[in-house]
Amino acid sequence: MTAFVTYPIGNSEDINDVSELEKLYAEKDNGDEEHFGVSLANGVWVLDLNSSNTLIWENLEGEKIKPKHLKNVSKEKVIELWQKLFYGKIDEINSEPWMDGYF
Repeated sequence: MTAFVTYPIGNSEDINDVSELEKLYAEKDNGDEEHFGVSLANGVWVLDLNSSNTLIWENLEGEKIKPKHLKNVSKEKVIELWQKLFYGKIDEINSEPWMDGYF
């Protein structure tokens, strides 16, 4: 399996192991005013995490699929959801209590 990660300043890379998700989480606060947060993508699905621990769930191709978010997400929950995305468990991610919109 492979997923695509993006770091705060825009650097990105493919990852091949879920053990790398801890490193991604640790980078979430390393941005600046314009570049912040981290993301994990698997195909068209993306989970973005910002420095205030808001997690955004979106489909990059689906205009009919609106973005959703969860606020104050714990590190453990973020890692759990990223692992589900890494393995393509989209239905399980969709079953979370998401709120509409980006914030």
